[in-house]
Amino acid sequence: MSRYVKKVIDSFLEGKPKKVNNAETDGSNLYLHGNKIAKREFDGLWITTYGWNTRTTRDRLSMLPSVYVSSRKGQLFLKIGNNEWEKWDGLWKNINE
Repeated sequence: MSRYVKKVIDSFLEGKPKKVNNAETDGSNLYLHGNKIAKREFDGLWITTYGWNTRTTRDRLSMLPSVYVSSRKGQLFLKIGNNEWEKWDGLWKNINE
């Protein structure tokens, strides 16, 4: 985990804007290469791969608290907290459900 990207993740969680290299937050949304991969809404934190099942996207999402994203043979898997791994299509998912 890059300590520089961690600063962007921390800023996102604190609701503050920050940009480092290809990761950016306006405080409410988290962007990677300009694509929104996470957002904070009234009903919780939402994540997506935005159609990019890449190591970088999975790593950035996995930097969020209690979120673990993996891929095996092209299939995405998501684990939230202590729950079991589940297949995931990469579309918007509320991780607070």
